[in-house]
Amino acid sequence: MTAENPTPPPSQSEAAAANPPAASAAAADGAVVGEEGAGPSKKALKKAEAKAKKEAEKARRAAEHQAAQAAAKAAAGNTEDLAKENYGDATHETKVDAERVSLKNIGDEHLGKTIKVRGWVQNSRMQGAKMAFVELREERNWAIQGVVAASPEGKPVSRQMVKWIGGLNLESYVLIEARVEKPLEPVKSVRVSNYELHIAKCYLIAPGPEVLGMGLVVANKAVTNFDDEEVPQDAAIEEARKGVEATSLDNVPSASMATHLSNPAMHKRAPVQQAIADVRMATRKLFAEYLDTQGFNQFEPPCLIGAASEGGANVFTLPYFEKSACLAQSPQFYKQIEIAGGRKRVYCIGPVFRAENSNTPRHMTEAS
Repeated sequence: MTAENPTPPPSQSEAAAANPPAASAAAADGAVVGEEGAGPSKKALKKAEAKAKKEAEKARRAAEHQAAQAAAKAAAGNTEDLAKENYGDATHETKVDAERVSLKNIGDEHLGKTIKVRGWVQNSRMQGAKMAFVELREERNWAIQGVVAASPEGKPVSRQMVKWIGGLNLESYVLIEARVEKPLEPVKSVRVSNYELHIAKCYLIAPGPEVLGMGLVVANKAVTNFDDEEVPQDAAIEEARKGVEATSLDNVPSASMATHLSNPAMHKRAPVQQAIADVRMATRKLFAEYLDTQGFNQFEPPCLIGAASEGGANVFTLPYFEKSACLAQSPQFYKQIEIAGGRKRVYCIGPVFRAENSNTPRHMTEAS
């Protein structure tokens, strides 16, 4: 009888060698082993796809960041002003070929057309670094809003041009070329409220002062203080500042007569003063037209004479070289001379002077 030696069971080390970790991991991941070999599972494919998307998004963001930095560096380093020929101080070579149109004549027929306008900068304000609004006044209270916006390509309007226009002193006299457009809403702060000017060119003809001695709103109010004393400089500056910042006449203090006399240009630019002058001239014109239709002849008497023209009224005297002269108190004597000269009906319109020292409104030292 022969003895059989059965094969002993494999040890743990031998079992581990027969089943390596790779095989265990493959089994854990659900790898399918077939005739073609092992392949990735659906879970592994999803993980790989998500990782690839994440890397692509990260790369895209990095590229955008680099592009933004490059653009910022280019913008910071590019100081060339492409619109420098479209603004600045006016010279004898400055030329604007557009049609000149008065603000009071602007209508729907000008929409979309380019025109040129001369006027005073009545107000201005910046709207960020790329846009500014200005109010241009031509005469009396005929004013319109102008808009200047920087072009993306830097021409015809650059950021430098916007900053320059927004920084112009008030009451600067400018020449502009602009396109007439309709605003989104009527502009209540100007008389020409249904149109606005999109500025393409702006040239400074005469700069305004750094500090206005009297603002236009102040000049538009009646004089209440007739003292001849000079207003202190600090008080005059504060008075002008309040006049510029005020939005209505109710909040504006009246300027003294001395302030008005010290700022004759602003006094004359006030719409109310121009209206008074217009009424005077219209009255004079109508008076002359009526007398002309009635057969009267107009003549001009002298204002500077050698003796008093009326004995019963006070007279202003002044030195005339080595002699004494008088301001005419009345043209009556010269009207009589005209009649004696053969003209039957005569009239004249001009000033007369009476040296009557009175503070009542019924007594004036000069009248027409």
